[in-house]
Amino acid sequence: MGEWFKKICTNAMKMAVIEGHQLSWIVWELDRYTIKQGLTKSFYDQHNYVALELAQQHGLVLTLPELLQARSLLPFDDLLWRIPITAQTEEIIGKTKQGNPVAIVVHGSGLLTPERIIQGVEEGLTRTILGKEQYAVRLQEKEVQSLLDGNTFWNDIEVYTYSEFSRAVPNHLRRYAIVRDLELQKIIFPEKQSFRTWSALSSLQCYAGGEENLCLYLEMLELYCKHNQVEYRPPYNYIDADIPQGRLLQVHGLVDMFNHSMEMDGPARFLAVKPEHLQEKIDKEILIEVP
Repeated sequence: MGEWFKKICTNAMKMAVIEGHQLSWIVWELDRYTIKQGLTKSFYDQHNYVALELAQQHGLVLTLPELLQARSLLPFDDLLWRIPITAQTEEIIGKTKQGNPVAIVVHGSGLLTPERIIQGVEEGLTRTILGKEQYAVRLQEKEVQSLLDGNTFWNDIEVYTYSEFSRAVPNHLRRYAIVRDLELQKIIFPEKQSFRTWSALSSLQCYAGGEENLCLYLEMLELYCKHNQVEYRPPYNYIDADIPQGRLLQVHGLVDMFNHSMEMDGPARFLAVKPEHLQEKIDKEILIEVP
């Protein structure tokens, strides 16, 4: 960590809010799924890079698929269903070497490290084609190309095309990337659609870690909402694909689905766990109370 970044974080961390939460977590271990439970911590700060730095120092930061699975094992009155939570899942917009616009979903650490986020903030966040501020981190083309080649600031990462991902979700990995054609997202949907309609959207499947995870989460929302439609606004019509950029993904409460981080210089709350603090749940039974 650079000295300038360490100084910024040291001063900002004094204002961070850290809370403990009981959590059940579905993990892939020894070639099988198991449910583990224990204490997780949430890290909130007015600057997302500070919250992310604190969470990474604590342990494993939950990705969006892990967060959705963890939420599905909680009662609806749990705080973690009702507050915005940012996941360590990124969406990177850029172009291939052939000039084709793509969206890259990265589960786990990718390009948006705390240092890279604050660098992007200082350089100036993105605007829409019409000039409206959109607050994504501007990236360099070479960063996007490195990611497409499976290289990040941290280490190598497995990269899948959407076709490969849809055929076989890499459930054995916590950290991987999915590349899909950005043009697939230019379809205009009404704001409200059935849960079944949204489950077929490729971007949401990538965010959730596969169609099965997405359908399970949407079933939970449908169970709570007691109706079969939900509002979702794909943001892609306002993104300038000529500007390489990156955002973190969030979940917002019980009646919303997934959102981009509204401002990459804004607040965030991350969840992080220490694997050694989780114990296998013996009975594997989860009771969900429906209001």
